[in-house]
Amino acid sequence: MYLRNTDSKKTKKPISAKSVESYISLLKGYLSFTYDFEIVERSPRLKRLLKAMRDGDPLAGIRRKRRGLRRRHLRRIWRRVAAARSTSPDAVNDWALLSLAWHVLARGGELAPQTRAWNPGRHPTRADLSFGVTRDGVRYALLWLRPLKKRGAALAPKVPQYVREHDGGGSDTYAALRRLEEHDPIPKEARPTTPLFRRRTASGAARHVSVAMLRELVRARMRDIGYNNRNEWGAHSMRIGGATDLASTGDTSPLLLQARGRWASDIGQIYARMTRRCQLAASGLMQKARGRDLEELLPDFTQQA
Repeated sequence: MYLRNTDSKKTKKPISAKSVESYISLLKGYLSFTYDFEIVERSPRLKRLLKAMRDGDPLAGIRRKRRGLRRRHLRRIWRRVAAARSTSPDAVNDWALLSLAWHVLARGGELAPQTRAWNPGRHPTRADLSFGVTRDGVRYALLWLRPLKKRGAALAPKVPQYVREHDGGGSDTYAALRRLEEHDPIPKEARPTTPLFRRRTASGAARHVSVAMLRELVRARMRDIGYNNRNEWGAHSMRIGGATDLASTGDTSPLLLQARGRWASDIGQIYARMTRRCQLAASGLMQKARGRDLEELLPDFTQQA
């Protein structure tokens, strides 16, 4: 009951019944290991207490609403917000970050690490970004991106993300990355130790963009086009919007959605909001299959099973 009456240091709100239950479970395991005795697993009184706490928690089972930043939002921002079209180094970094996060369904921490101790061995660098042209003349950007796994998990290998050139408009991520290279160029020898996205500090030095910076950038740009409820937007908004846009074309599949978002399970279907167009077009997907797999195109890459 002490925990239930204590506010979370992070959210400043009462600790949820689920968090209390998890804490009790961890505490039981710790005591059992430390003092070498078994704690009764099925305690009727504890079970009733936890159930009463869950039943009395008005927010139990309710997820915080997060809206997706979609292609139409990007194009609207590009047309209406002059700061998005600026060619200053900070502005081109910000816009490329937003566009790329949407395009590759990125978690905030994959492109904008939380930690202040930025590490080129773990986090994305400019050396992870390159450009190419297919035999058919299609121009593209290639980004090697390390999936963000749970804390304590083994370091995942980087996986390739392709970005095809489009029309040069607000949703053309290839154009955004080209503008980044043009207006914030990095010497070849410094690319492996330079963050993929960075901003200038008051002293003039450059540091990597963090998740907190990304979150505020999203909220500022959405406010610029009339979305004033900041609590609906966050660092995951581009991941939600990108997954929704990909699924809404009707030309994708759960497998492609899972691979594009670097999910280890089918949880991507939760991020992608279902549309009617996707359902209507699904029956013709198999007849459109073509192309070589990435293991053939990139000999050094092996997709994880």
